[in-house]
Amino acid sequence: MEPLKKPGNPIGIFANTFKSSSFEGVLEAVKAHDIANIELNLSLLDLANLAGTDTLPLETSMSEQLIKRVRSTCQERGIRVVSLAAYFNMIHPDKDQRKAGLRQLEPLMKLAKALDIKILALCTGTRDPDHMWRYHPANSEARAYQDLLDSLNEALAMAETYDRVLAFEPEVNLVIDSPKKARQVLDDVASPRLKVIFDPANIFPKGGLNQMHQLMTEAAHLLAEDMVLAHAKDILEDGKAGEVAAGKGKLDYRHYMKLLREIKFSGTILLHGLTEAEVAGSLQHLKNSMG
Repeated sequence: MEPLKKPGNPIGIFANTFKSSSFEGVLEAVKAHDIANIELNLSLLDLANLAGTDTLPLETSMSEQLIKRVRSTCQERGIRVVSLAAYFNMIHPDKDQRKAGLRQLEPLMKLAKALDIKILALCTGTRDPDHMWRYHPANSEARAYQDLLDSLNEALAMAETYDRVLAFEPEVNLVIDSPKKARQVLDDVASPRLKVIFDPANIFPKGGLNQMHQLMTEAAHLLAEDMVLAHAKDILEDGKAGEVAAGKGKLDYRHYMKLLREIKFSGTILLHGLTEAEVAGSLQHLKNSMG
């Protein structure tokens, strides 16, 4: 069986996995694990955040000093920022909160353009007013889906202005709770700037782990043409999103990597959902599964 290949190193990590008193210290920890790619979260740069998020800054623009700091810190360590965390609740039940999130998305677009970060990662959201990743029964209502389309269309207009790509992932707790709904929203929006992130630990409804290979295979092939990033974490119980480090749950990682080969995925595989102490073990598990 051919190993998973792409130019350079295909493995990355959410940079905020590492805890340090400085951004430079975080990237030193990334480099120490020989990881070449990160998803950047602005919480690492001591910026004040919009309420309800840890990714959207209150600032309306990023200073040139901050831009230079991020650029030089990454370049000096040979680390590439493949995505920028831009998570906020796109279907929050309070319209004003949705609008606030969309307003503060624009400074991230500007920063991404300045740093040549092509992908901004989104959360499709939930009707839960307090937690953007928590299930709410109203997520399945037609109005929730329409609110998502409205938010996406506004965000995509910005993405067009700044020449960026927006990517979301299907997750059982959210308004887009399955690969089929992910395919639906991609087709309904029909924008080349809207793409998908594949995290199989997030796609299993209650009872779904009994059909693990079938559901993973169907999802990978359904979303293949629009898949720009893959996530690597693990799952212990279906009906909820995976919450444990890769290699510490029930996900068949060899099958996962086989699927990425089948669909000719050439993006980055980002580790997350783990502690700093778990990085070495999950990294080795991922590498072993690629062989």
